[in-house]
Amino acid sequence: MKNLVIFILLTSFSLLGAAQHVRLTYQPGYGIYKLKDLRDFQKEVAENEDLPPLKMVESFPSYFNHTLLLELRGPAPFSFGFHGGYTYTGARNHYHDYSGEYKLDLQLNAFQLGINARYTFPSLLPVKKLNISFLMKAGINFTTLTADELLEIYEVDSFHEETTYECRSIYLEPGFGLHYRLFRFLSAGLSGAYAFDFSQPLYQQYHKNQFLLDENREKVEAQWSGIRISVSLSLLF
Repeated sequence: MKNLVIFILLTSFSLLGAAQHVRLTYQPGYGIYKLKDLRDFQKEVAENEDLPPLKMVESFPSYFNHTLLLELRGPAPFSFGFHGGYTYTGARNHYHDYSGEYKLDLQLNAFQLGINARYTFPSLLPVKKLNISFLMKAGINFTTLTADELLEIYEVDSFHEETTYECRSIYLEPGFGLHYRLFRFLSAGLSGAYAFDFSQPLYQQYHKNQFLLDENREKVEAQWSGIRISVSLSLLF
């Protein structure tokens, strides 16, 4: 995995050095995430007979994400570059009554680092400033899960523990975009894509042999696969 990160960085700097035309894009979006293992794990905790009847307040909902792309325009109609991104979601189990409280917060986030290639189709639309492109992203998800658990019996005792888990996974994200040239140096866009995350098991931070396990003693994976919808604003140099 470290060799892949080094390859991405070297490729990015090589492309940047050869660039003649540059596009810098901010791409806020909305993601629908698979995360089946983590939702099942949360449900198992909620149904644990040793705990009070827990309410699943949130269960890893679809949420916003952010990406920054630097693209280097090569021979038309191709461009190449690299990108970084951030994705976040979370879950909560909770119970509260007159005698005490139990709460489990699961905060999940991932940083993305990768390379990308774009093909812009010949203009087939009546509006000359409007074009369609195919964009392929590939890279690594650096995922972190923080489990924050609190059990408190009022005026008697309390327990609080925070545990962090990590994993690294490779992803591919093909998608299509529609872009409109607002000015010579500025364009706006709308795109849709599907992310394929080759998920890996979550392991305890600093202890790679201690995995997060479900009730069947099976490893729990972070699964970021899903639909991505985004808008974009690009500066053209």
